[in-house]
Amino acid sequence: MKKTVAVFAFLLGLFFVYRSGRAGNLYPDQPPKTKTTIVYLVRHAEKSTTNPDDNDPDLTPAGYARAKALQKHLQNIPIDVFLSSPYKRTRLTLTPLAAGREIGTYPAHGYTALKKLITGKYAGETIIVAGHSNTLLDIIETFGAAKPVRAISDSKYDYIFKLTLRPGKKAKVETATFGQPTT
Repeated sequence: MKKTVAVFAFLLGLFFVYRSGRAGNLYPDQPPKTKTTIVYLVRHAEKSTTNPDDNDPDLTPAGYARAKALQKHLQNIPIDVFLSSPYKRTRLTLTPLAAGREIGTYPAHGYTALKKLITGKYAGETIIVAGHSNTLLDIIETFGAAKPVRAISDSKYDYIFKLTLRPGKKAKVETATFGQPTT
């Protein structure tokens, strides 16, 4: 009888630990349902335009400086996941911030797939996504938030958007700038 009571008390204790959230996620393939996900979105830094036939150009010196400015801007934010479109300029924009950590890729125009990846595999984490002037606002809309600006001009490189995703709530977007101001 004492053994049965002890086992029951142990199981009851495990239940309360699990319900309080201190046991961790017992089903790691299932994302946490109550955690906030933060997504920072930036356009790639200034790219070289010296060769108009180059579809995958490098960054300019100003672009490398902007990549360092991004690192400084987010230096106190613990980023869990780094995602870039499959282009050199987006990867290079995240490289100083990633500091040797893996930079994953997503299809440049795969907004739905990106949303599924972030809300599934990376739910509850802080993510940075490097994209393009013609993709960032569409990504924001795919998450259910309104475009925070009407458009991003070809000469505008200093926006950083912060999406806050809470289960059951509308996505919230905030806009800021970093580095050397652009027009």
